[in-house]
Amino acid sequence: MSFFLLGKKSAGPFKKFFLDKDCRIEDIDEFDFNKPDYAILSAGSDVARDYANKFIEANCKVLDMSSYFRYEDNVPLIIPEINGHIICKKNQSGC
Repeated sequence: MSFFLLGKKSAGPFKKFFLDKDCRIEDIDEFDFNKPDYAILSAGSDVARDYANKFIEANCKVLDMSSYFRYEDNVPLIIPEINGHIICKKNQSGC
């Protein structure tokens, strides 16, 4: 199951959002972070700062596209073409 999370203003009825399918946009502030197994964050450093650890605390693997975690020693920088094979092995912020 897929979840599309945005802010309260964008949440609500089904919208053509992904692969031209109707998708329900949920309010990220009201979301149950225990639902997904994986989360892909692609909304910038502020979103990563505010939400990545909520997913991680719920035992969710997180792939963050922002630069927020780039200076964290315990968070690997993953470049799919070079070391993408390690994505499946990680369960930490920024990975």
